[in-house]
Amino acid sequence: MRSIAQGIVTVFVLVQLSQASVVVSHSGSSDPCMESPPWYGGGYTWPVNDNGTPAWKMVSGSYRGTTYSYDPSPADMSDPDGWTMTVRVRVVNSEDYSYRGYGVAFGVYSQTNYFLLGLVGAEEDPQADDGIWLYTGGGFIPYYLMDTASSYHTYQLAYRPQDEVCSVFVDGARVGDVPALASSGGQLIGFGAASGGATSDSNWNYVAFETGQHVVPEPSTLALLGLGALALLAWKYRRP
Repeated sequence: MRSIAQGIVTVFVLVQLSQASVVVSHSGSSDPCMESPPWYGGGYTWPVNDNGTPAWKMVSGSYRGTTYSYDPSPADMSDPDGWTMTVRVRVVNSEDYSYRGYGVAFGVYSQTNYFLLGLVGAEEDPQADDGIWLYTGGGFIPYYLMDTASSYHTYQLAYRPQDEVCSVFVDGARVGDVPALASSGGQLIGFGAASGGATSDSNWNYVAFETGQHVVPEPSTLALLGLGALALLAWKYRRP
């Protein structure tokens, strides 16, 4: 019976990971510039232990930008199965994009299109417009309202090359789709915060860019798998 339950979980995990290949990543309190392959950039940053969660702190201000980037290969960007960018971050403070400039953000640029999301939140002063903001080409607009500051969340962009659309996921649940914006060329994967009027403070526990579609399983999906295994176990022991 144990082998059946393990098989169910194994098959599910393999389905999730079969098309995933990590190109570049950041993990815990490691300096992104020291990881392999290395990210480029930096600024006002340092390692932190955020109530038991190791992370890399990034702070920006009016004249102090803090960003990391990686230049992918054309093959990475043109994978027929698309790509996925994943970040796990807690926003300590990031002000409203509409009038204070550029705060916490992450995104992917290819030769032809790009996607850029921002995060707004303030642990000390929560506002009604906290959450994910979408860059539209002319500025950021509110996209999905949520609490970004009180705990870590996993945010994902999963790109479908067939229709040039990204699905946006929060903790494994799809919250919507966003169309691609036309790019003037160049390839870039980036995260952090730039100077320009906005004050921001964010702790990044994990960042990854992968080829293929790799969505973090929803807690509810994992729970269903567990219930299924328990049901099989109960069925076995109730048999005459």
